[in-house]
Amino acid sequence: RIHRLIHKYSLNRYFKDYVISSETPFRKPDGFMFEYALKSEDFSPNEVLMVGDRYDNDIQGAQYCHINTALLKDKQVSVFSGYTPDFVINYLADVLDIIEYSKENKLLSAVGDFKPFKYQPPLRCAFITAGGKGTRLGEISLTKQKCMLPIWDGKPLLYYVLESLRSVGCNKVVIAVDYLKEQIKDYFKDGNDFDIEICYIEGNFQSTYDAICHSLNSLSDTFYYVHGDILFHPNLLVNLNRKYHSNHLGTVALISNKNIHLTHAQMDVEKEHIKAIDLSERDERFPYTFLGAAIYNKNDFIDNFDGNYSGMVEKVIYQKLVKNEKMNAVVYEGGWRHIEKIEDYQRVAKENKWGICFE
Repeated sequence: RIHRLIHKYSLNRYFKDYVISSETPFRKPDGFMFEYALKSEDFSPNEVLMVGDRYDNDIQGAQYCHINTALLKDKQVSVFSGYTPDFVINYLADVLDIIEYSKENKLLSAVGDFKPFKYQPPLRCAFITAGGKGTRLGEISLTKQKCMLPIWDGKPLLYYVLESLRSVGCNKVVIAVDYLKEQIKDYFKDGNDFDIEICYIEGNFQSTYDAICHSLNSLSDTFYYVHGDILFHPNLLVNLNRKYHSNHLGTVALISNKNIHLTHAQMDVEKEHIKAIDLSERDERFPYTFLGAAIYNKNDFIDNFDGNYSGMVEKVIYQKLVKNEKMNAVVYEGGWRHIEKIEDYQRVAKENKWGICFE
């Protein structure tokens, strides 16, 4: 059948060779198919990109052999199987751009130190804060919601945040909106066109802590928390999820303060747990800064709520530490971008959209 298809559409002129499962005793995701292809052409795994539309057969099988992967997005795509692609692409033509960019840059592979691991159920729900005025952006914020600033291919920042969540199996997102909220709602609507369920929490909230406390009825027991103004490689969420499943504690992504000046909470870490937190944001008392992504348990907020809605979401971490409760810390060293000032936006908008996946 494959041979007939190849010749019918004259595809043989584009391919040097074929490895077809029906001609072997093996089927994807068995590693034999990928190893055979590597050996037959004398390629090493880091020289190869596997492009497929299935998490289970394609992404899982290739990662067994440490091959880089790209998931071709399709509304009929198979259910997330716990294996995260290096890239999520909309068109096969995107492969050409990835290959060209990779000639001069080193990939931050989602495989990393990959080893076959026990299946860890993906988190299906996320909460995104997207209601801020973005005043540090200057005049551009008067007419444009920060999360809706176009960056690559004319698509807004929030589109790529949703893509990262979707690529790791998240299928529902609760978005807290306020300032210029119609720009977000008119573009994404209920999320059906983006193959993800979206619901909106609207209000003039006192703080991000306030917004999340008033969203708990719409969230699952455990959920991703993500700022709407950061871009990140999907392996950030993979690392959070793996760490969370090691003990089912809330898990926070941090980055070293060295040469980094995010206006987020500062934290200290001991044995992969948060030891202390500074909510004043800027005095750099501690060596790590909150990156803007975390996994929270709904009970973190219910059990520690003190009746005061003010403060950033990370206040719940302080409340837990006061009660000698633990929170995981993941110190992240992969690709990410933060858009806070106009200079940040201008720099990101000029970058290649695949740059987030490379060193």
